[in-house]
Amino acid sequence: STEVVGPNGMSLRDTLATYEPESGRAALQAAAAQAVQDAAAFAAVAAGNSTALLALVAAGADPDAVDPATGKTLRELAVAAGLEQAVLDGDAFAAVAKGDATALRAALLAGASTEVVGPNGMSLRDTLATYEPESGRAALQAAAAQAVQDAAAFAAVAAGNSTALLAAVAAGADPDAVDPATGKTLRELAVAAGLEQAVLDGDAFAAVARNDADALEAALIAGADVGTINVRTGLTLVQALAAVDRPALDAAFKRGRDTRILLVALRPPLSDDKEGAMVSLFQQGADYAAIDPKTGLPFYAGASVAGSASQKALFNAALYVFASNNDEANALKVVALGGDPFAKLTSQDRATAIDAARSNGHVALAEKLSRTTTDGDSGHWWVALVICVVAAVVVLLLVLYYCCKVRGTPADEDLYRVDRTNDVEIGAAEMAAAKLGGEAVEMNEAPRKSAV
Repeated sequence: STEVVGPNGMSLRDTLATYEPESGRAALQAAAAQAVQDAAAFAAVAAGNSTALLALVAAGADPDAVDPATGKTLRELAVAAGLEQAVLDGDAFAAVAKGDATALRAALLAGASTEVVGPNGMSLRDTLATYEPESGRAALQAAAAQAVQDAAAFAAVAAGNSTALLAAVAAGADPDAVDPATGKTLRELAVAAGLEQAVLDGDAFAAVARNDADALEAALIAGADVGTINVRTGLTLVQALAAVDRPALDAAFKRGRDTRILLVALRPPLSDDKEGAMVSLFQQGADYAAIDPKTGLPFYAGASVAGSASQKALFNAALYVFASNNDEANALKVVALGGDPFAKLTSQDRATAIDAARSNGHVALAEKLSRTTTDGDSGHWWVALVICVVAAVVVLLLVLYYCCKVRGTPADEDLYRVDRTNDVEIGAAEMAAAKLGGEAVEMNEAPRKSAV
């Protein structure tokens, strides 16, 4: 007891009030006050008095204080006695008294009521509305509103109510809020209960309400359904966007929607319907190189997509549209990635990208694509082969010519020597004929014939 008189002739309370050194007095007094509150709270639990228990917890009794007699905490004893709600409500009032928004949210998320009347004679809602100082009021009210939405969302998951869950998330419930009872997030519990779609749809509506373009795009890529109706507003996501008329949100909506469709189209197995959907998507301006937010890489570079028939169909669909629009730069980029200008698109009556360019009057682009291989090089493979063969033949002939010119042949040398001998013999015969006069003709012809 704090009232018992000790050997110093003073009660424990008075002893504390005069404790020296003064620097340690505050800590001892705080410990004594806490112990008094805790003891009174244990007594209230033992008496089954919920009103007193609420007031004591609101005044500072610690729900995690341990009862020396049982080894259990105040909260555990209150739960066993059916007085848990009094502890939760007391927690909320204590959080408000301390101006602790985080503790307030936790108490409300755990089940505290904003309508219960506290020791100040006011409900928690009214207590928040009149909280002083005013500078801290907004934070506490925001925490309370967030907790109420989160609690409603957890209740909806527990009830398996996708409509209520969507509405709660759309109104601001946090999918990453942690359930005190299970330690799991709202999103995790929703997935386990088969209600993930409701959370995704709610995320998209909440992003529109917050004017958060990035969050809207992310929700759509994750799979939010643009046609789902929010029961609280009676609007679909498209109608909600139209109502706010914000260009940034409209652009984010288009990016997110197109990327999602693209992601679905790339999932195996490939079908003609998916090919046609991709062509339609690119005609609307979708980006064939859309980035996967999880990896930071284009979707077509994903481990499950790269090198697949879906990836080839993606490139061919994009190439078809670029060829139709005479977009040479992008068309050649896609060809370099693996797009085939000769591929016949089933969804387009077996037309190729080259056909698309020609039918739209883009003759120059059609000709350029017709001279392009699927690996991005100009010309056809057989042209390269012919060039290689001709080059090889020319080189071989040059080598042979060089060898012959340098080495020569024995026959050539012999002929050269014979020619020089004949010249000498003929010259001598002519000189003899000139000396002999009349015999010149006969002497000239005979040696020449002989020499020849």
